[in-house]
Amino acid sequence: MIQKEILNIECLFLHDTQMSDLQKEQTLMRKLCGAVSVPFNCAPPFCPAPEKKDISGKLLIGKPINIDGWIIRPVTDMQNMTATATAMRPEIHVFPGYPPLPLVYGFVIGFAGDVANDILERYKEVPHIADFRVNVWNYGLLTLEIEVDSENAYSCSYTVGPVTWKKSH
Repeated sequence: MIQKEILNIECLFLHDTQMSDLQKEQTLMRKLCGAVSVPFNCAPPFCPAPEKKDISGKLLIGKPINIDGWIIRPVTDMQNMTATATAMRPEIHVFPGYPPLPLVYGFVIGFAGDVANDILERYKEVPHIADFRVNVWNYGLLTLEIEVDSENAYSCSYTVGPVTWKKSH
């Protein structure tokens, strides 16, 4: 039996070039995972932002970290120098068969479970693993259509709705 879910998540996204870099990072980490399931094979890295934060400075996109098996790149407002915890609604942050997303303002790269620290250790050898700053970003609605069969095989498609561009002031 196939279970079908549609998740609508308000997200922060970066410029296309930076999002492409995050997708390349996600692909490499997925290869490092080996047999571990990562539920974002068809979805881009995304930063849940249910409340469009009034960000006054540049954004700092941190190095990947492990939070409860999720590999996340934390996002910090450089003006306030705080990583913002989001008040995400529970119905938008649960993927079938996976633990809830952490309540951290950051880009979700994927889920690696018990091997997340091992993947991050191996990934440190990649020369471009630095954090980076951005002046421009956008908000948009990420719609994920997820189908899961009785053997936990994932099929996921996504769309990103109209975006609203923001710039640091």
